Amino acid sequence: MGIFPRVSSISPTLPKSLSRFLGISAKADKTYSHVQTIILGGLTFFLPCGFTQAMQLVAVTSGSFLRGGLIMCIFALGTAPGLLGIGGLTALLKGSFSRYFFKFAGVVVIVMAIFNMSNGMNLIRASGVLAVPARVSDQTQDVSATRENGVQIVRMVQKCKRIFSQ
Repeated sequence: MGIFPRVSSISPTLPKSLSRFLGISAKADKTYSHVQTIILGGLTFFLPCGFTQAMQLVAVTSGSFLRGGLIMCIFALGTAPGLLGIGGLTALLKGSFSRYFFKFAGVVVIVMAIFNMSNGMNLIRASGVLAVPARVSDQTQDVSATRENGVQIVRMVQKCKRIFSQ
């Protein structure tokens, strides 16, 4: 992207043993391999994408191989237009406009990362540069929580609605 010129020389690579196991080499970079495609496709299951993980959780907890597969299929079909559109857009961009577009996209990703880190630090109540002080609630006492023998007791009723019937 050219946003941080000092960092552009750093290029993380896989360990050689893992590269050999996956069949990745200078020669393999130029050829297509079904094995590599299957392995990398399977590894995408572990991508830390919140939307994907949420759908995987729904699919796994559906209790059915077919329902889970259908859920993931619908999710894939629903996200395909956006992902293909972004991929197609980046393939069509040429010249100086593409340079500015990718720099803009890089800045947006960096800003979103800082925003998400700040929210994460607030969730764990960390203090620091990214953490925003938590607001103090006006409510001083919650009627559902009581103290008994020095221990706070919270009584609640949870109602669940099943999404998929068995």
